Amino acid sequence: MDKFKYCTAQEREIIEGFFTLSKTELLLADSLFAAYVFYKKDKQTLRLWTSCCHEVAVPYGNVQRTQTHHTEAFLHAGHNDPVTCPFCGRSAVKKCVGRLKQGQSIGQWHNIIFLRNCGGVLEMQAFTGRKCYDPSGDVDCLSGETRYCFQRAYRFAMGQVMQVTGGDIGAYHCNYEERDLRKKIHVEEPFISYSGYSGSVEPYRIIGESCLNSGFAKYSQYDNWRRQTMGNAYGYQTEIHKELIRYLTAYAVYPKQMEMLIKIGMTTPVNHLVFQRKKNVSIMNWKEPNPQKAFDLSGEDVKALLATTTDRNKCFMFMQYIKDLKRAGVHINLRTVLSQQDGWELGMLLQYVQERRQYKPLFALCKEAEVKPSRLCNYLHKFTGQRCHGGYFSIGQAFGVWKDMIDMAKILGFDVTNSAVALPSMLERKHQDYLELINQLASALETGTNAEELVQTKKLSNKLKKKYAISLDGFFIRPPMSKQEIYHEGKMLEHCVTGYAERHMAGEVILLFL
Repeated sequence: MDKFKYCTAQEREIIEGFFTLSKTELLLADSLFAAYVFYKKDKQTLRLWTSCCHEVAVPYGNVQRTQTHHTEAFLHAGHNDPVTCPFCGRSAVKKCVGRLKQGQSIGQWHNIIFLRNCGGVLEMQAFTGRKCYDPSGDVDCLSGETRYCFQRAYRFAMGQVMQVTGGDIGAYHCNYEERDLRKKIHVEEPFISYSGYSGSVEPYRIIGESCLNSGFAKYSQYDNWRRQTMGNAYGYQTEIHKELIRYLTAYAVYPKQMEMLIKIGMTTPVNHLVFQRKKNVSIMNWKEPNPQKAFDLSGEDVKALLATTTDRNKCFMFMQYIKDLKRAGVHINLRTVLSQQDGWELGMLLQYVQERRQYKPLFALCKEAEVKPSRLCNYLHKFTGQRCHGGYFSIGQAFGVWKDMIDMAKILGFDVTNSAVALPSMLERKHQDYLELINQLASALETGTNAEELVQTKKLSNKLKKKYAISLDGFFIRPPMSKQEIYHEGKMLEHCVTGYAERHMAGEVILLFL
């Protein structure tokens, strides 16, 4: 069978030029397997077979001629006891051949990838290694070498990744990833187990990991990326890998971009690209290695991004909200976001309005009330964590209460450009006061009673407001808008102002609220 019938002459030359596994690499792979020392007693003689260094001793030693402490400990150890291999000194488990059941296998297998730098190219070969120990077989079944089954081979170069499949069971096939990563995956992880229509990547170990610090992968930041992405994950093990091929494939196509993102700690776009082939094109241009041009930022924005102590992945999220706001017709820059509470509170406020598509209401209300978004953010931040109905205020909940309060203030005819109205010291209480006034007015309109009085009240209120309403040193002085508001004030403060309600509405006396 011609294994190269589907390959070009150049591909055949590359495949035939792949490196041959050295004895050192095979010994390192062999050390991944648990070591066993099998023994069988025959009167005063021990027969030994070792799986770690493949030594055989027939016979080994004599119980009556024990010379060292280690030899004595080994000879007196029983079945399943931990021991030290008498030939190579490696930690092992002692197994009695007679106590292993007929046909029982205590075999092991490992997925292993061998790495080697060949000039400016990184070559990899993926194998499944297996050791099977059958007590019913001969000596070779207990101390034989590891058997390897070829899975795939890879060749990584800048701008191109080559994957080779087949070989052991059929002709070779070559797939490539180059120029630009698409949704369709041509190069994938070597060990994938399928269940139904879905597949999951199996973990594997690496021989020659030092190759990731030189040659092709010298600036890949792979180890740094793993620490940032999975360093805090439950059960994370540095020697176990599941994503090396996907990461280096993305790095081969976008080397400078990935190096830049990992160095500044922005792993979210890298994770999206590696695991989902998602490029976030609305935020970032992957073809542009310059970060300022890639994110379409100004020089001041880049300086603010590099100087901030905010998590860079949060900054990436903020950039997404800023782009969404820009498409909605609202313009705000990154340095403005990062300058407020070190980027956290205003960013969370942007997240809240982005999730609820309230871009325009937020900035329209800020413009109407003559309040800068940054000042509003600092104001709302004072109420985060305070108790409210049903729990505690978040930045989003505080914004919702503030928005309702401003809307009700406009209905009641208050001047929302006044800071005392727009940013009251007690937000929830002022919201509740306005709500009660709105309900009282709505109740009066529904009953149809005193319609003329309501009209006269509104006219008188507007007249008094124009004459007496004043803002001074952060305080707002205004006349009450209705009898119900005066009754409410007297009830809340428990004083006699309610007795002047009729005379105030008739214009005989003037009451002013602070």
